[in-house]
Amino acid sequence: YRDGRPVCTTAATSFTDAKATAGPHDYLVTVIVHGTEGKPSNSVSVDYEPVLPAPAGLTPAATNTAAFTWTPVVGAVAYNVYRDHELVEQVPDAKFEEAERLSDGTYDYTVAAVNGLGAPGSESAVLQIRLIS
Repeated sequence: YRDGRPVCTTAATSFTDAKATAGPHDYLVTVIVHGTEGKPSNSVSVDYEPVLPAPAGLTPAATNTAAFTWTPVVGAVAYNVYRDHELVEQVPDAKFEEAERLSDGTYDYTVAAVNGLGAPGSESAVLQIRLIS
């Protein structure tokens, strides 16, 4: 049961609710033996936020700069920006500019949208930026 309404009948001992909407939900289970439903279990509260998709459209702001934008993701409260697979910064908007001066070289950037519970979603495709003095 989700929020007092039946969701599924299963013989399994676990359940994934693929149709839950965002927000808090209360779940409980009952057992059915020979067609008779038993007493409900204690309820479990879950505050569900969907995992967000990867941001798309990473676009450099200008050549030879470590600054770029991307298409905002609906439901994102922030974005994690990664350089060469390491978290650089969490930003509130769909844009980023390196705060530090980087050495000459090529850097791979990806971005992940963060949901209301603070969980990052999938990372974007790589944006490769080459810096030359």
